[in-house]
Amino acid sequence: MHQPLRVGWTDWYPYSYRSAGNLTGLDVELTRLILEEAGFTPQFIEMPWARVLREIEFGSIDIGMSANNTEERARYARFSLPYRTEQTALMIHRPQLPQWQHLKGLQELVGRDDFLLGVLKGFDYGETFRPLLADPRLQKQLIVRMRLEPLVRLLLSDRIQGIIIDPGNLITLRQSALPLDELYPLITTRATPLHLIMSLASTDERQKARIDASIRALLVDKRRYENILKRFGAEIPPLPIPAADAPPAHGASR
Repeated sequence: MHQPLRVGWTDWYPYSYRSAGNLTGLDVELTRLILEEAGFTPQFIEMPWARVLREIEFGSIDIGMSANNTEERARYARFSLPYRTEQTALMIHRPQLPQWQHLKGLQELVGRDDFLLGVLKGFDYGETFRPLLADPRLQKQLIVRMRLEPLVRLLLSDRIQGIIIDPGNLITLRQSALPLDELYPLITTRATPLHLIMSLASTDERQKARIDASIRALLVDKRRYENILKRFGAEIPPLPIPAADAPPAHGASR
């Protein structure tokens, strides 16, 4: 009998969502396959992403999906090998492009009274954006929300000047009637790897080793892996097959 592991999930189409009453999505299907191949039974529990991180810290759940490896999270979590990639961008309102296209670097945004920046609570945005968001001078410019749609509405109404997101997440707003074609990626990072984040309080290195072995096998025998990605319209990421002792890489996601 497979050992159960509690997996936190957030409604985040097309990565994790319900369809006809069934839980599915790119991350859900990949995680389900990885864990089952490793000899575990995933028990998915819905909650906001910020709470996923908190529950992982306390050991109330065991795993979160599509996570970035940061020093802060490493205090209470371990990370699997990367299992997919994601991209991050600074999006602006397209009509405002003439005002901002001259920017040569993110640091030029710091301290500006005319540039408010929207971010999602609890998300990490990788090595490109992390130093910017950690700058104390930027804190008064940040507009933090729990969900993406309020940030996009603020941007389209020019009440803020930018948001940091994975452009692929805009598909979550496909039925909102928002003019998403008015969004423009001013600065885009390279694709970076994502991990399963595992609680130090409720998991151990033997479990991580089994999960890493499952990910490695999935990348060697790519048929099932690529079938899942294609089902959700995802591109095949340029993930190398990790060596057995490869450390988790730093990504640019949640």
